[in-house]
Amino acid sequence: MAFSGYDTFKVIKKYKGGVDNYSLTNLYMPLIGVDAYSMYYLLTSLDEEHYLFTKLMDHLNIGNSSFLTETIKKLEGIGLVEVWQKKDEYLFILNQPLSYNEFMSNHILVEFLKGKIGLTEFNKLVNNINLEGYKNKTHGFDEVYERTNANIKNVISPFFKRLSNSIQVKNEKFDYLYFKLKFDNSVISSDALEIKELKDEILRISYHYNLNEDEMYDAVMMAIRINKDLNPKDILNHARSIYAQKTKEVIGFKTKEADPFTYENIDTDTTKLIDLCENTSSEELLYTLSGIKPALAELKMLDDLMKNTGFSQGVINFMILLVSNEKNGELPSYNYFEKIANTWKRAKVNTTLDALNLVNAKLKNDKEGKVKKVGAKTIKDVPDWYRDYEDKLKEASKKKEDNENVDVNELAKNLFSGSESK
Repeated sequence: MAFSGYDTFKVIKKYKGGVDNYSLTNLYMPLIGVDAYSMYYLLTSLDEEHYLFTKLMDHLNIGNSSFLTETIKKLEGIGLVEVWQKKDEYLFILNQPLSYNEFMSNHILVEFLKGKIGLTEFNKLVNNINLEGYKNKTHGFDEVYERTNANIKNVISPFFKRLSNSIQVKNEKFDYLYFKLKFDNSVISSDALEIKELKDEILRISYHYNLNEDEMYDAVMMAIRINKDLNPKDILNHARSIYAQKTKEVIGFKTKEADPFTYENIDTDTTKLIDLCENTSSEELLYTLSGIKPALAELKMLDDLMKNTGFSQGVINFMILLVSNEKNGELPSYNYFEKIANTWKRAKVNTTLDALNLVNAKLKNDKEGKVKKVGAKTIKDVPDWYRDYEDKLKEASKKKEDNENVDVNELAKNLFSGSESK
């Protein structure tokens, strides 16, 4: 699903009252980034009327619809926004951020946050309560409730009610029907296992600890036999124990798509090139490369290319650098750029970093004389003028100190001078 600048949308708030600023700023922002954080606040300020997506793009200075789509997608994934569609109109339903206590009770969000800000900063967020000298006198579940098939829905619901507006985990590889059929109806009824809140939490826990149906069955049965309840915290603890017996690997989460606001495991020189492409307009880039102000027709062609492909400014600029080198500074026709764009689309390029990785993978494959898979993507049919790029990037990086500003003209010459042309 991709949003176009001229599609319409409206906003409905699912909650009453204001937003928990502490929770959104300290707990959510490290996970979603400043782009999605600003988008959410902008959406909360809108009334229930129809708007064009260009309003969001203009207010947040977003240059293309592809970046807009990825920003909203992060809000969807974290559970702050639900997206509904009717023909060409979209409906955004805003969920209220979880409170501090609710957030800290969500095992997936807690692990995600630990990975983003580190254990030291996370511990500063945790309220340390001194319980020395006190005895826990809280009544247990089985001391208050009686488990029967007739009222089990009423018994389970209080545990899971506050989780209903939490993040959604589909975990499609988990066969819930097979999992449900493993239980004897005298232990827990089939109807109880279809309670939405319980089912959602089972899917969340199985996803979190990568447990299969048999392992999740064991976790639930241990909660029933040992704790005499179906408290999600108890199921989670048993699931954690099962996971610990399987592996010692630390659990972590990150966005599937490359996030332009976080460069993880990227060297300084690559970061410089990405920053150059993403923070320079096409007009400025062309002028710097040639010393001549680009024609209006050339700028319109590049603008059309961006609109029609959905590529970001950074991807388009990276394409300009490559093509300008091949054509000795001259810009070819729109069709030439479109062929390259289609090649990149087939290789699932979405960001400037994706384009860089595609180039580097192709260079390595050329040396081996074969096609190689990058992740789940097969890279093929990449133009010949990518050759020698990786070596020239290394040569260019040696001439620059880490703390120096990058000059686009010198960088382009160092990167592409002397490369083969078609």
